[in-house]
Amino acid sequence: MTIKFPSIRKFRISDLTGFHPLVRPIVTSLASKTFVSRFEVLSDHTVRSLLQLHPIHVVEDNNKLFVIAGFRSYQLSISRIDDEKFPICFYREGLDESFILDLANVDILASPLIHSLGTKSAAQIEQIKSEIGQGNTDLIAPGLKSTRAISRFEKLS
Repeated sequence: MTIKFPSIRKFRISDLTGFHPLVRPIVTSLASKTFVSRFEVLSDHTVRSLLQLHPIHVVEDNNKLFVIAGFRSYQLSISRIDDEKFPICFYREGLDESFILDLANVDILASPLIHSLGTKSAAQIEQIKSEIGQGNTDLIAPGLKSTRAISRFEKLS
C-alpha cells in the first residue's frame, strides 16, 4: 500500500456524513461485538484530548465528508461534542478503495492490539479477525497466527 498523508483541517462533527460506504459494513458488524465501552464515564476534557491523540480520518467524496478511520473517536465525538470544530485528518477525493479499506482494517485491528492490557483483548482480536479476514490480518499483523500470540505482551522498558 502506498502511504498517503492527510492534511489537517478543522471540522464540526456534524459536518461529517458518516461512515464511508466501503467501511460501513465492517464497522456495523463489529459495533455490537467490540465497541461496548461506556463513553459516559469520560469527562469532556478527556474526550477532547482523545480526539487530539486519535483523530478522525475523512475523505471528501461528492462534496460529502466520509469517515474512513478513527471510528471510535468518531463514535465518541457524536455522542458528546457535536458542534465544536476539531482537527481532522482530511484526504481529498480520489483515494483508491484498497487504501480506504486498508486504513480502516488497520484502525480496527491494530488499535486494540496496541491499547489492550489484558487477556480479554484476545477474544476481541479473534472477533475482529473473523470480520476482516485472515488475509487482511496477515498484512496488518503477521504475528497474529494464534490466540497465544495475541495474549503475549512486551514489558515496557
